Parts: sequence; structure tokens; C-alpha cells
Amino acid sequence: MLQMNSTTSSKSLSRVPLQIILIVPFILLVITAAGLVGYLSLRNGQKAINNVAHELRMEINTRITEHVRFFLGTPHRINQVNATAIGNGTVAADDPNALENRFLEQIRLFDTVTSIYFGNTSGGLADAGREGPAGSMYVIETDGFVKGHFRKYATDSNGKRAGLLATVPDFDSRTRSWYRGAVKKNGAFWSNVYILFTGQDIAISASCPVYDTQQKLIGVVAADIFLSHLSSFLKELDIGRNGQSFIMEHSGMLIASSTDEQPFTVANKASGNRRLEAGQSSVSLIRGSAEALINKFGDYKNISTEQYLEFDFENKRQFLQVSPLHDPYGLNWLIVTVIPESDFMAQIDANKRSTIMLIVIAMMIAVALGIFLSRGITRPVWRLNASTRKMAMGDWDHTVKEDERIQEIAELTLSFNSMARQLKEMFSGLTNEIAEREKAERQLRESEEKYRTLHETMVQGVVYQDEKGRILSANPSAERILGLSVDQMQGITSL
Repeated sequence: MLQMNSTTSSKSLSRVPLQIILIVPFILLVITAAGLVGYLSLRNGQKAINNVAHELRMEINTRITEHVRFFLGTPHRINQVNATAIGNGTVAADDPNALENRFLEQIRLFDTVTSIYFGNTSGGLADAGREGPAGSMYVIETDGFVKGHFRKYATDSNGKRAGLLATVPDFDSRTRSWYRGAVKKNGAFWSNVYILFTGQDIAISASCPVYDTQQKLIGVVAADIFLSHLSSFLKELDIGRNGQSFIMEHSGMLIASSTDEQPFTVANKASGNRRLEAGQSSVSLIRGSAEALINKFGDYKNISTEQYLEFDFENKRQFLQVSPLHDPYGLNWLIVTVIPESDFMAQIDANKRSTIMLIVIAMMIAVALGIFLSRGITRPVWRLNASTRKMAMGDWDHTVKEDERIQEIAELTLSFNSMARQLKEMFSGLTNEIAEREKAERQLRESEEKYRTLHETMVQGVVYQDEKGRILSANPSAERILGLSVDQMQGITSL
């Protein structure tokens, strides 16, 4: 019995406890579920970032496009109104004072327009404008309203000339690009973007030919806009914490940006002023975006539709959208918005930390609850196991308390106690039976001993025969009387 218990005990050392069997899969399941939830949460967060970035880029580029279209449409609308008025004689084409007054009134109405003017077929010029986006007003007129001296005058609040500001000799409006371009195209025309000779800003001119009622060319009307207005608008946009928007031509030359960087450089007298390319910008994000576009499309001219791009710059992921801007008058620009992924990650990271913390807390609670529940299951099993061991060691009076709340364990306890009672009764009966059998065997041995003694000490000879009369055995007295040994007498039927 002791050897059997030792063997059983040694075998049990290689087995896994019930609590481990219960709790380990439970913990693994909780960790797997928590990990899956965390992974899906992070993945959904990344998708949310992509969606938000996409929506934000689209919204910003749409707003910029709408603003730029309105901004660029204003000078053409002014030109159409002036061309109609001058062409039908509402405003005299040969009266520079009337033209200047009209242009001054329009300049006051349209704050994005910096200069409105009319050049006739004699090379003369009538002009009204402002010095910069918020500067003082001025008028320009050539002597005799023909080619010749170009004189610029400051004006007072009533529009009257207040003093000569500048004189330019040998001016001929017919040689200017805005004049020649409109005449050649025979319609509305955009000049190239140019830097003001003062180095104050960059501008672009919209021009339109003027015909009289006989369809005879009488001149060209034009309106200038300072492109710094676009930069001011871009700076007002909310493009995240570090996002940037900029506008450039298909050549790569910058038009405007949401930064403080000027889209041109003021160089020395030898090299003069020059415009700035996006790839040469001092703003790293603009420079990196230009490089990413070139790497993707090879040339800015290949970008003919709205494009979305993701690229890495300075070890950070960037979301970029580029939208081509075309108008009926030949203008081709690109609107670019780029937003670093990190602008969206602050809240995502905070949510991620909160999610991980909640997952860890949930895991700890689940594990603690699992341990508690597993102990509730294993404790009665341990008690049953201990009772079984005691019974195996001969303690038949040991039973398990029948107070379990788990139905299956309670039923198992009842069955165990019932089995214990039955085994006790069975072993008790076996013990009594064995004791009685041992007593009977002992009495039988005693009877046999007495009979053997009597058999061997009898004076009379005694011979034992089978049913056929053959001698089986004899006592010593019979051997003496007959003079034969037992072996010699065996099998004899008569003496």
C-alpha cells in the first residue's frame, strides 16, 4: 500500500495542477482578446487619421480654390465692365481725367485690386492705383495721352492730384506685355507673374482689348492684383499645428504660401530680384513637398488632376494633396496642402494611452476574477483530493462538507461521501468476514492438530480405505501390528 501511494505521488509530480489548467488558458484568452482589441483600436485610429487628414486637405484645398477663383475673377470682371463702358462711349476713351476718376472709384471698391488702367492705340496711359495692399492712392498719365513721359501723382482723399511722385521717359503702353498679349489673343489675357520694380510684392495683370461700336481697336484695359493677398489668405487658414499650403506655377515658381517667406528674393543690383522656386524654399516642409511631387510625377506639368500623396520627410509621415487650378484665360497653377501626421497624433496618442491603460486594467481585473473563480472551483476539488488520499491511507471516517454552491461540485461531493460510506461499510464487512475466516481456520488447525495427535498415539491400529477398499493410510500402531509401512500398505485391498 505504501509503495503504491509513493508511486502515485511520484506520478502526480509530473502532472499540471487544476488551477493552472483553468487559469492559464483563461489568462491567454484575456491577453489575446485584449491584444486584438488594442490592435483593432490602433488600426481604426490610423484609418481615422487618414480619413481626417483626407477630409481636412480636401476642405482646405477647396476653400483655397474657391477664394483664388474669386480673387482672380475680379480683375477680369472689372475689365469687362470698363471695356464695355469705353467701347460704347459711356466713358470717353480720349479723356484721361474721366478715366482716372472712374478707376479711382473702382480701386476704392475692390481692395484686392491694386491698379486699373487703359492704354490707347497711341501709346498713352491713364492709370489709378494704390501703393501696396493698404497704401495711399495715386494716378498716372502720359503727356498728351500719347506715348512719351509717364508721370505718377499722389492723390488726396478727394482724388485730386497732390504732388508728382515719379517720372518715366519714353513710355509706350503698346510695347507692354499686357497690351500686346490682349491684342494678340483678341480677348482676356493674363500676363506673366512679375516682381514690382520697387521689390515690394509680386503681381499679375489681367487685360482685355477694347473695341468701339465699329469693332475698331481703341486700346486695352487692364487691372493688376498683388499676389500677397493670397499669402495673407493662406496664413489665416487653420492647417493644423504644422501644416502648410502654398500655390505655385507649373514651372515650380512660388505664387504664395501660408508662411512668412516671400515668394521672391531681393538680390543685389548685379543679379536683381528673382522669383523663388518651391524646391528652393527656406521652409523645409514646402521644399520637401516639392521634392516629393517631383519624385512622384517627374515634372509639375504632369499633374493634371487632383492627386493625393503620402511621403516621409524628416522621419515623419506627411499627407499631401495637390489640386490643379485652371481658368479660361490661360492660367495654370497648383494648390498644394501638406499636413504632418503628427498634427493628428496628439489626440490619437492620448486615446491610445487611455485605451492601453483600460485594457491593462481590464486584464488585471479579468485575471484576478479568473483566479478567484478558479480557486472557487479548485478548492472543493482539492478537498476531494485530500479526502481521497486519506481514504487511500485507511482513514475511512473522513468525508467532505456538503456546502458547495456549484451544482456539479455539490453533486460530486454527495457522490463522494456516498461512495465513502459504501466503501467503509464494504471494507468493514470484509474485515469482519476475514476475522471470522481466520478464526475458523485457526479452529480447524487446532482440530487437525488434536486429531493428528490422537491418530498417532492410539494403541489400536487404524487403517483408512477408499470406497473400493484400497488402503490409503494407517497409523503407527497399524504399521507395528501388520509389520508393513504405510507406503507398502497403500493400494492393498485385503490383509
